[in-house]
Amino acid sequence: MGNGSNFSENLQIERDIDEIDGRELSKRERTKALIDKSAELISTIENELANVEDELMESIEHLEEMRDKFLDGSFREGRAILGRFGVESPDSGERRSLNISIDRDIDRIDVKDISSGVFGSLFLALISMVSIFGASIYLMAQNLGIELKLDKFPDINIEYSTIEQIFSSISNILLGDSNPELGLAIVGGVALVVGFIVYRVRVALRVNRNLKEATRLYEESKIYAHNIRDYIDELIKIGEHIEEIIPTIKGYGYLLDEHIARLKRAIYIEGEKDSYRDYHSTTVDTIKDTRRIMKQIDELLKIPIVGGDGGLNRDSIATLGDAKNVYNYFVSKIYS
Repeated sequence: MGNGSNFSENLQIERDIDEIDGRELSKRERTKALIDKSAELISTIENELANVEDELMESIEHLEEMRDKFLDGSFREGRAILGRFGVESPDSGERRSLNISIDRDIDRIDVKDISSGVFGSLFLALISMVSIFGASIYLMAQNLGIELKLDKFPDINIEYSTIEQIFSSISNILLGDSNPELGLAIVGGVALVVGFIVYRVRVALRVNRNLKEATRLYEESKIYAHNIRDYIDELIKIGEHIEEIIPTIKGYGYLLDEHIARLKRAIYIEGEKDSYRDYHSTTVDTIKDTRRIMKQIDELLKIPIVGGDGGLNRDSIATLGDAKNVYNYFVSKIYS
């Protein structure tokens, strides 16, 4: 069901990127659609990840609370009662964290708007127009033998009559009419055309580059979302495993409390003896069962829940299964 749903969602996303209202998107529209979908993919998966991480942290806190309560209560009392029989019991050891890390080894992707390049293209077009204008004046001045005194830049002062002479010459060469205004219009028109071409070419190149960049970013976003999805699935498995451990600890607490009560009764009735073997066979069996219960739950609490690869530890799964089997065995003994 999940795979089918993801396939349908992916299909819809591809349609949204390719066309709108039955019309094929332009390159600019497609670029924007790709950027928007990339941001949406990342935002959606990271919100889901944040929720799962919060739920997992709550489960971890609950587990640690249950563990500490058990170790400080039933487990400690169990060690004390077995000690009175001269029986060595499991040692919970130094209290430590549950070895659960939710740090992810996945580089985050930042989706930013891609510049259209319009401003830069306008600036380049303006430079091109000024260059054409300046070059036309310079070359015609050289042709006429006019010294523009460019070595004094930026304090260049060209007389109006000189400008008229230059543009009149341009008009005369091109149209056979010495008209400075017409020459100015010709140079200005050429500069405008060149500027327009420069603008259009640069914008077109930028549009193609932006589309390529947006496509790359979208593909990376899909891979990122897929990796985060796998990570989320692993966190969910860890959370579910923890939620199974919690009632198991609670159940072992009841079992252990009952066995402790039996052993207290045995000491009261049978008195203190040099060796646990001197007690009644029923009491000896209870001592052994108590130690087995404590050993089994101790193993479950000590084994790391998360393995070296950051995923759910298979040994923890197996140990939990063993703990459940032992618990069910002792429960069955109560009612047999």
